[in-house]
Amino acid sequence: GMGTQWKNFNWSHITTVAFYGGALDMDLLCYAHSKNVRVVHATSIPEKHIENTTFRNLWVNETMRFVEENYLDGLNVDFEQAITRGQGPTRAALIATMQSLRTSIDSHFGQFGASAGQLSFDTPYTPHDASRCYDYVAMSKLVDFFMIMDYDIFGCPRDEIRKGHYTCAAGANSPIKTALEGIPQWISVVGNDTSKLVIGYPWYAHVYQCIQGGNSSSPIGVSNTTVDCINAGPWT
Repeated sequence: GMGTQWKNFNWSHITTVAFYGGALDMDLLCYAHSKNVRVVHATSIPEKHIENTTFRNLWVNETMRFVEENYLDGLNVDFEQAITRGQGPTRAALIATMQSLRTSIDSHFGQFGASAGQLSFDTPYTPHDASRCYDYVAMSKLVDFFMIMDYDIFGCPRDEIRKGHYTCAAGANSPIKTALEGIPQWISVVGNDTSKLVIGYPWYAHVYQCIQGGNSSSPIGVSNTTVDCINAGPWT
């Protein structure tokens, strides 16, 4: 963790702190609120039973209970599971889950004002990622903003690094090419409402190990496979 280093941040430039896992730091929560900064819970939708309406409702209720009991200001959904263009029911189930979260957040925070509760969703650098072919147009109507993850574009899989294996070539963590390519696509998704887009850039770098006799394999990261996820329709 960061200890109390967060006290040294320039809080005049911060609007939201996303809390990922571990024990919630109540000192940080209270300090952020004293600076009129939101603190949201980052979570992921369990994909195994996402098409089960009963399970979805239980999960939404439990997630919102955590938000309410800990005085949090909303949710950041970091869902990165593969859904292809042809998985119409799964694509629809993801939207149904996000709709339930939106309804629950508006219901809970409505007493504090129309924009009191925040709901955001993490996305790949392009809305046309073949492995995450979500219905982003429908989702744009439900979220306050998309958080575009323009980082970890290249890099070795973390499990390989932990084992000391390096089967990929070095590449930029956050190349300018992907930003220039993806941002106009996202602007189209949100109907030019750029207030719904937040770009995530890394505060860290990847360290690559030079190996003797290495080959000239391409960096692992950006896929050459893209599809039209925007016009896929709900049941294709």
